[in-house]
Amino acid sequence: MPASASERVHVATIATRSTPSGVPGLLHREVAASRCALKTRPMTNASNSRTTAHSRASARSTVIAAVVAAVAISLANFAIASISLGLGTPAALQLTPGPYLSFSVVTGVLGAIGWVIVRRRAADPRRTLTILAVTAFVVSLVPLAVLAAGTVAALGWAPIVTLAIMHAATVGVAVIVYSVVLPVTSAALTRRGVCAESGARRCAPCACS
Repeated sequence: MPASASERVHVATIATRSTPSGVPGLLHREVAASRCALKTRPMTNASNSRTTAHSRASARSTVIAAVVAAVAISLANFAIASISLGLGTPAALQLTPGPYLSFSVVTGVLGAIGWVIVRRRAADPRRTLTILAVTAFVVSLVPLAVLAAGTVAALGWAPIVTLAIMHAATVGVAVIVYSVVLPVTSAALTRRGVCAESGARRCAPCACS
């Protein structure tokens, strides 16, 4: 005997109630996630390509900054030492080309690496780099104080003053070069740049449906 319309509705209701709770919603979420993954895969690949290109460009900029800074600092220190010696400053060992040129190259390279790290990681890179630059100069005066204790009696204060000027020039030239080659953006832009470099889609929730 054919089932009546009310019986068919009742059977459908029972079948729906017999379905495990949450299965329809789970299936819907899985389908939505699959669609989202298919839609965002091309964007993720493009984001990874941009991240790779950005990393290469950043590496090139870091190398350029290190080389330019090393050369510029070396020239500045050579000019300062030459002028000082030409004015009659006693030829202390620290004012010969070997020591201060080596110091200039090492400072230029390490400074560029440190600048890049702080620029990427610091919450407020501009403020952090300013503090670090001032701190580096102050700390560099400590060895000069130790050197002065043993050389002022024999050579006077002129070599110490010259070295202090060279240290100030080193920090100043390095900051100028890094600021031009590796410019520092605001804190908000830096955070967005770090988020973009990571290539993570987590920065913005998936809007796929």
